[in-house]
Amino acid sequence: MNTTNPIVSKKDATIICGISIPTIDRLVKRGDFAPKIQLSARRVGFYKQDLYHWLNSRMCHNQSEEA
Repeated sequence: MNTTNPIVSKKDATIICGISIPTIDRLVKRGDFAPKIQLSARRVGFYKQDLYHWLNSRMCHNQSEEA
């Protein structure tokens, strides 16, 4: 078990990222979100560190557009 980079549920990812489950699903389908981890046939998760990297990249992207 990787305790330094835990896997979080899709529901927890919505809280961390501030977006809805349908938005996460759309972004994953387009390849514009953190890579998903298939936990079982019907359950996915995300590495917490990947979510923070995704958030940072979005913030940097938005800041560069404002400049």
